Amino acid sequence: MGQLPLRLRTFRWLLSDAWPQAEGRRLVDLGAGPGLFARIANRHGFSVTAVDARMPWTTADIEAGQSSSGSGPGFKDDEFVFIQKDLRDVDDMSGFDVVACIGVLYHLPFADQRDLLARCAGRAMVIDTEIYDASRIPEVEADRFQPTTVEGGYSGAFCREQGQVYSSHGDAFSFWFDQDSILRFFADAGCSRVTMVEPQYFSAFGPRRWFVLNG
Repeated sequence: MGQLPLRLRTFRWLLSDAWPQAEGRRLVDLGAGPGLFARIANRHGFSVTAVDARMPWTTADIEAGQSSSGSGPGFKDDEFVFIQKDLRDVDDMSGFDVVACIGVLYHLPFADQRDLLARCAGRAMVIDTEIYDASRIPEVEADRFQPTTVEGGYSGAFCREQGQVYSSHGDAFSFWFDQDSILRFFADAGCSRVTMVEPQYFSAFGPRRWFVLNG
């Protein structure tokens, strides 16, 4: 389970703090995975659309070596509408009040992260992402990371994706920002207010943070 219970609690708290009255609002969960966060948003009062390139899965699916479960390329259960689609192909965000990107951003190449924020301009965003810190990468994982600077002067590292159910869909490498660069990245994308949730927490790869962005 790792940090999952903490992440679920944090998401509940963020929704309650930022949107105490969510009825009548729409939220899209990009890269929704099993749909755990989509369900929380629905129970808080949002009308929720969940999007993922893979069908929703469960722990049992992973243990059985399967990558997906569910039925059909799109369906509606009692708590959210699911659309099987790569998040990079979701062009129109105008119908949503809030965009959730939970455990997703750091699985994308830099150009796709930049394009995603451009498509979400004017929308509030809830982001949970890894932060690159070379000093916190365990030795056994170090060969997956290549420190680099990308277009715009943002520093961080390329990370080799592992092709697992939690990995990027179809990308060999993703880009992880360091903390100073991701804050500048959000500002450069035109976010009028960025809330960095304290305290940070830690995964097996170092620091990880929640951010709430207001368009």
